Amino acid sequence: MNATSASKVTVRRAVAASVLAVGLALTGCQTGVNIHPDPAPGAPPQAPAGIHTNRPADRVAEDLERDNERARELSKRFNGIPADRVAETLAEEAAAVQR
Repeated sequence: MNATSASKVTVRRAVAASVLAVGLALTGCQTGVNIHPDPAPGAPPQAPAGIHTNRPADRVAEDLERDNERARELSKRFNGIPADRVAETLAEEAAAVQR
């Protein structure tokens, strides 16, 4: 075997190895697993906590809007305050309301 044929074999092996590597990389990205399966047919969607689904749709929509408005108010009120302080403040307010 001379130097030219040896370099051709080396080049062919390198090309084959790189094609194999690219092929494995591309097929490795395709997991094929459905991470978020579709809900079972006929299964009702779950409502957020505190929302009663046995009420008419307009009342449920009002509840959701009221909850969203409350969340926006609290977000503005406690902006930049540590979470433990927020929890303490809300607990104190809940205790004061129950008295």
